[in-house]
Amino acid sequence: MSLALIFAATTLAVPLECGLHPKARELARLIIEDPEQKRRSLKCDGILAVVAQEKAREMAERGHVSHFGGGGANARVANAGYPLDRRYEVGLGNQIEAVAGGFGEAYDMWEAFKGSVGHRTHLLGEHPLYHEQDEISVGYYYDWNTPYVDYWVVYVARKDDSSPEPIVLIRKSGSFSVELE
Repeated sequence: MSLALIFAATTLAVPLECGLHPKARELARLIIEDPEQKRRSLKCDGILAVVAQEKAREMAERGHVSHFGGGGANARVANAGYPLDRRYEVGLGNQIEAVAGGFGEAYDMWEAFKGSVGHRTHLLGEHPLYHEQDEISVGYYYDWNTPYVDYWVVYVARKDDSSPEPIVLIRKSGSFSVELE
């Protein structure tokens, strides 16, 4: 019983902007708090959370895990209103997205991402381009009737310095939470 209470306290401490599903917020927490994280800080963004959740749902509907579908990752977040750093290619470019499927728990997903050189380099900020990215959000979608069952999308990005702060679509207030399954 005390284990359940500790888990509940941990997931409630992670802001809704980190992910709309509790498993998404748990993966965001694991990435942010990993001792090998090279970034000084990562904050969560509501626009990225909504886009990540929608991308995870779309992958489940298509039954495959892919960076493509509806354009590139950079274009997807820019089209949603996130003021993406202008140095990133928009078209089919992707310097911000990690996707995967088939892992039911956040811890297992994080271990798999760390085992992939490309994902690890991005998510832990081990390259100068990635190191300056300072915002994160995760999407998670579950559908038993699909090939991978569990679908994950992680965005780690940076806003353009000359852009005004966008309106945050989701704010955690009190005990409000959203769970999408």
